[in-house]
Amino acid sequence: MYWFKKPIPLEPEKMIGFGIKFPEGLNFATEIDIVPIGFSEIIPCSLWYPVFFGLTKGEPMIFVALGPKKRSLFVNQDNTWKTSVVPKVLQIYPFGIIKENEEYIIVVEEEYLTPGKGEFLFTEEGETVYFQNIKAQIKEVAKDLHEASQKAREIIELGLVQPLELRHQFSFGEICLRNALTADIRKLSHLQPEKIYHLVVKGTLPVLLAQNLSMRNFALFELFAYFEGRLPF
Repeated sequence: MYWFKKPIPLEPEKMIGFGIKFPEGLNFATEIDIVPIGFSEIIPCSLWYPVFFGLTKGEPMIFVALGPKKRSLFVNQDNTWKTSVVPKVLQIYPFGIIKENEEYIIVVEEEYLTPGKGEFLFTEEGETVYFQNIKAQIKEVAKDLHEASQKAREIIELGLVQPLELRHQFSFGEICLRNALTADIRKLSHLQPEKIYHLVVKGTLPVLLAQNLSMRNFALFELFAYFEGRLPF
């Protein structure tokens, strides 16, 4: 959520008469270097981005790296994305989700609210059909993020991670990751067969392997730093 300039909670009584406008493509994401992803996104994202575990406000989460500090390598000059796998939190912008007291709250970037025009979210009668459809999508994203958080917590508590400290100079800039965690695959070889089976049944083992293998995607950053266009897969 750090990429939001001024997120405000959606309060129906204050939003009547306000419509929503949307950014031009993904131009808002040009300075976003790290985003959280949901559980269903882990495998698809691991094909393109480095995936890692971390904490945000004490909450375990799963993240992807998109580039050096304050720069995404995946936004084209025409504000399109370079791959078909776009993190969901970027897809729902200018809406977002924050967690307060174990509850998820929908917020919107204030600059995209427009009085008297745009797609209206609320009327005197309540939510518009337009907003109900968007809310359903946002709820799915929130559920997915929660499941990713639970999976990250489980993996951390099982002791199957190790610190990830990365500092590397690329031709386009420096990548620096601190206070991150990555799967410790070596520990899997010391687990009893029944524990391995448990990891497989719960879908934990694929997450660990995908996350670990995704580290090789840092090598792709040199390609994406200068590539323009959209890959067809």
